[in-house]
Amino acid sequence: MELPRVSRGQQVLPEATSKMTPEYWKQLVAYSESMKKTDPVLGEYATLQRMNLIHIQNELADIKADLVQYETTTETQMLQLRSTIHEYGM
Repeated sequence: MELPRVSRGQQVLPEATSKMTPEYWKQLVAYSESMKKTDPVLGEYATLQRMNLIHIQNELADIKADLVQYETTTETQMLQLRSTIHEYGM
């Protein structure tokens, strides 16, 4: 089963979902490995760092989608948002 994807220009990203399946994780690895080698150098673990950043962006997109859909938030969501943004900034 193929996950729905979000198109960003010519690249295709796995869509963030609260039900991230094994296929999502496979797509995350494939997308990260397909990125241009001219992207900013992230050291020996560049692929792992890109995968982590893409996953964090997908988590943030999932949080935003919930906020837009329900037009409200909870303390739990705000703590998740704070934690995810903190991870993104590291």
